[in-house]
Amino acid sequence: MDTIAGPKLYHLDRALPERRVLRLAHARGTRIVAVAGDVWVTEDGRYDDVVLAPGESAVLERDGMAMITTFDSADVEIVPPATAETKSFERPAIDTEPVERYTRAARRMRAQAMAAAFADAVEWLRAKLRPAPRTRTECCG
Repeated sequence: MDTIAGPKLYHLDRALPERRVLRLAHARGTRIVAVAGDVWVTEDGRYDDVVLAPGESAVLERDGMAMITTFDSADVEIVPPATAETKSFERPAIDTEPVERYTRAARRMRAQAMAAAFADAVEWLRAKLRPAPRTRTECCG
């Protein structure tokens, strides 16, 4: 899928050849926003790629070809340089607050699950390492 950078939302899907890759030419300063799904950004002339999680964004630094793809499926917002570089721009046009809220909730739930699993493992180890109670005949003969 070839396009000129514009303020648009694109759906990328690894299973569909026509929606697998988004190519941007001469898009220096364009902001790429991962709205849903993980997004892989590659710029011509850069040695490092960027992988964006939902709610994260990156600004293209090179004026060559940039390719945006996904590992599964993703929604990507493309914000052109005129909007991406303005001083008043603080958030992407797509509201990422729900994504951030669910990410925080998922992290909190994961931490609670890990704490519970750790407590269970500690209790299991204590039970296994606890000496068996002695009977009277064992200790006193």
